[in-house]
Amino acid sequence: MITEQEIRTCLINWQNKPYPQVVEELSSLSVESLGAPDNYYFLFWNGRFVSPETGAFVYESIDRHSFLGQREYRAFLELESWAEKSTRGAAVWISPKFEGKYDTSKIIVSEILSKNGQKAIENSSILLNLSDSECLEAARKMGLYLEDVEELRESIIVLPEDGSAWVDVVEAAVGENVKLFDEIRNNLRGNKNAALSLARGYQQMIEIGVDPMIIYQQMQRDRFLGTNEISCPATASEISFRQSRIFGEKTLECDCPYCGKHVNAKISMGQIRCPNCGRSAPYLC
Repeated sequence: MITEQEIRTCLINWQNKPYPQVVEELSSLSVESLGAPDNYYFLFWNGRFVSPETGAFVYESIDRHSFLGQREYRAFLELESWAEKSTRGAAVWISPKFEGKYDTSKIIVSEILSKNGQKAIENSSILLNLSDSECLEAARKMGLYLEDVEELRESIIVLPEDGSAWVDVVEAAVGENVKLFDEIRNNLRGNKNAALSLARGYQQMIEIGVDPMIIYQQMQRDRFLGTNEISCPATASEISFRQSRIFGEKTLECDCPYCGKHVNAKISMGQIRCPNCGRSAPYLC
């Protein structure tokens, strides 16, 4: 069972984060703890994945120093490289259990798509109770032959574009939990939508300084939390984010792909614009 102290730690991390990010991460926490499949997006801009909640490059929030973090980051870079070169398709990352961090294995499927005319990937995170040997066997069934589980952790599997739906390929490789894959297949997002609705209320409680114990008790009453392990957002590598309160405009510190200057690009009304050269591109916040 998730403890009050675990939630208290998460709530402290969320106190100074922007509203959209807190709501999204709260809802993902609920879905993760309930064991349901979780879906989230990354936008693709200037060769890197960008968070639609914060407008920051995703790599900036990744642990790149620990043993575990370095291996996961290699897989992340491989995924970015594949996404940059590809216009369609899906890739799979298998995260085996890791003592002290992950009590259960996880599979994340990333599928290339377009969001309002901008290249993006939809990530489907699926918790599965697979042993290390079962993770390696699942990878082999999807075409990646490895003997070391940590080598698997730093690799992605690009699925063949043969017309097969990725959910069918992954289900065949994993061979368990038919109900879970039926939910994914039918695109039943009720769990995520309900979690988002409740998360907005908790975010308001955080913003006005309600005691974490009271928030935790409310989460229990709402059945917001399940029994699976959760992973709170890291505090060591916080994403840089600045937001103007005028018309919801945001800024993103980045290199402009048109003029090459390092600028604070303006994000507003579905567009990102370089203040140096004036060029713009579609952008989903």
